[in-house]
Amino acid sequence: MSNEEYEKDKFLPYWAQRWPACLPLLEFLNANFKEIFAKYAMVCELGCGLGIMSAFLSSKNITTIATDISLDSCKYAFANIRNHSTKDRVVCADWRTSPFTARFDAIVASDVLYEQRWVDPIIHFIYSGLNPGGFALIADPCRNWWNGFKKAAIAAGFIVLVVNTSHINNNKTCVEIIRLQKH
Repeated sequence: MSNEEYEKDKFLPYWAQRWPACLPLLEFLNANFKEIFAKYAMVCELGCGLGIMSAFLSSKNITTIATDISLDSCKYAFANIRNHSTKDRVVCADWRTSPFTARFDAIVASDVLYEQRWVDPIIHFIYSGLNPGGFALIADPCRNWWNGFKKAAIAAGFIVLVVNTSHINNNKTCVEIIRLQKH
């Protein structure tokens, strides 16, 4: 990474690790797969990192588009998804300026709220990116701005439901999964 790339957004390669909320979200999706995705056809993984959620969903024949701002992440996610499915759709994109004209039936994300400055852009991406009746599942290890994110989502017109709470790292970390749906 060049100094110029870093200075643009203070961009660090966050994608290169499996973050804490990923496994609880994966377990939740796996345990509730038929109920959650019975009638949904197009899913976006926002901030895919390693592509874990997209690989899982693609392996279950769900049309999934993995997105991340990092080109390196997208290359790795593509390879990871390809190992689990032939449906490997990966788009290098910044969630502040969505490249998509089509909307999604569902958006999934874990650990994307690692900085407070992402709260509003993520809410905007989800709001503008969902089909009517669509939903988002967001998992986070209850960082300092997590409650602020939920309040901002309500203010933006979402119904916010906590659908799962897990404790990881020997009960040191609480991970919540919320479902966002437009009124």
